[in-house]
Amino acid sequence: MTDWGRRPGRVALKEDSSPGRQEVKRHYTMGYRLSRRLPWRRLVPALVCAALALYGGIRLTGYAAWSVSARQTQAQLRELRLTAASAPPALLAASPEPSSAGPLPAAGQSAPASAPPALQEASPSPSPTRTPWYMAQYQRMGSSILPEFQTVYRQNSDLVGWIDIPGVLSQPVVYRDNSYYLTHDFYGKKSIGGAIFLDKDSPLKATTQNFLLHGHNMRDGSMFGRLVRYEKRDFWRGNCMAQLSTLYDTASYVIFAVMVVDTTDVNAPSYVNYAAHPTFRTEKEFAVYMEQVRQRSLHPWRVDVQPTDALLTLSTCLEDNHLVVMARRVREGESAAVLTAMLR
Repeated sequence: MTDWGRRPGRVALKEDSSPGRQEVKRHYTMGYRLSRRLPWRRLVPALVCAALALYGGIRLTGYAAWSVSARQTQAQLRELRLTAASAPPALLAASPEPSSAGPLPAAGQSAPASAPPALQEASPSPSPTRTPWYMAQYQRMGSSILPEFQTVYRQNSDLVGWIDIPGVLSQPVVYRDNSYYLTHDFYGKKSIGGAIFLDKDSPLKATTQNFLLHGHNMRDGSMFGRLVRYEKRDFWRGNCMAQLSTLYDTASYVIFAVMVVDTTDVNAPSYVNYAAHPTFRTEKEFAVYMEQVRQRSLHPWRVDVQPTDALLTLSTCLEDNHLVVMARRVREGESAAVLTAMLR
């Protein structure tokens, strides 16, 4: 007998209560619940990506701001140096005059002709043997700094000189220790680019044979960021001359070797302890070190280097290694044009 009080739809739904139908209903319910949670699951990765993009944007903006500030600082320091160098002598009257004794002679050179008689008498007579390492003098010193540095020196007494490579870099050089100027600029402000600094073991002294300069490899090309170009032979040939001005003297250098070295693994083929030689005790020690440099140089060795030469070493990070650019001082009577032609 038909139950006329029930609606057909309810009868059909009740009659269709098989296990298969119940399984369909269960999956439908789960899917509906998942569909309500799905937007949140998609939103979390999106928020993470947005946060990373924001962080990267902040870092990039900060780096760009530092780059602009660093360039302005360097331009200001260069202007101070050039202004002081071109100032009339009357404007520098208040500054101490250079020592009357003049600069100290470099290793292997006699005293200058203009030196006072007392200094000439004290100078040793020429000798075919090399001066003992503890007596050799490679850098010219004085009792007062050059006029071009007097204004800049007042800004920071850690100043020891200026490194110039035309088209590559022009930076002041400071000296304190091997950590402070990794994170501070010339004015002592916190800076990711730091400053170019002289290694603590190769101070500005007459007996220092090898000046070792450190600087960051900055992506914007500042500091030592452009030294990586010396890995290319054509660039090295076209930019092989450098100038280092200390507080007391200016000298030209010719770049004779470029190396990519490992400084941590002593068993690595590229390992060179280039920071261990502010001077050389014997000619044998010098020869051994120069042979290590020759074997690891990226470019052909075409300039002779003697135990009496003053050296200049520039060092910067290159991924997990260090890029090292080495130069020797141009000797008296040598021509920069001839040296440049030798490298081509």
